[in-house]
Amino acid sequence: APPATPAAPARLVPGDDAAILAELGNRRALNTVLLASALATGRLPLTLDDLRGAIEACVKPAFVPLNLAAVDLAAARMA
Repeated sequence: APPATPAAPARLVPGDDAAILAELGNRRALNTVLLASALATGRLPLTLDDLRGAIEACVKPAFVPLNLAAVDLAAARMA
């Protein structure tokens, strides 16, 4: 087996989830905000587009717009 690739050092990236949720008007999007914020750092092997696709494929249709808005807001705040 090939040698394991060393993990990148951990990095704390503060974010204001409360402000994003207040702007969205719904705390139910917290998990999406946190995941989108983590993906926006570029340190995970998925992209924001991967997350958007998963939301469209797996989330109940009534909640898709809220979660897509959460991704966009979180990504914009991390930029």
